[in-house]
Amino acid sequence: MVARLLEKLRIEFTRSRPRHSNDNGLAETKNGAVVRKEFGYAHVPQRHAARFNTYCREYLNPFLNYHRPCLFATDIADPRKPGRIKRVYRPKDAMTPLDKLTSLPETNRGLRRRHHAAAPARVDLA
Repeated sequence: MVARLLEKLRIEFTRSRPRHSNDNGLAETKNGAVVRKEFGYAHVPQRHAARFNTYCREYLNPFLNYHRPCLFATDIADPRKPGRIKRVYRPKDAMTPLDKLTSLPETNRGLRRRHHAAAPARVDLA
């Protein structure tokens, strides 16, 4: 009955789903956590758009990818509910997106080498 009413009114289900990165919620999360904090809620006039894009490309994105730590979840099977996965965020799982990428197996496969001035220097102490 509810489905028929929603179809009649042409209402779409738009809520984001967990573990589905193709949903709009992923973009909205970044808008709230990064873009709105940096630029606020005001409209950016077109005459300033090129400067905003340059700032994001040269300063903001390298900062986010190389220097700003993020929490990454660890999936744990819930012993009380078989088949259910629980996501746990531990302090030891905090790392920058670059560190997370390099920690994954076969990271170099399919990636191009790119040096960026904002990338931290890696020194092997072996």
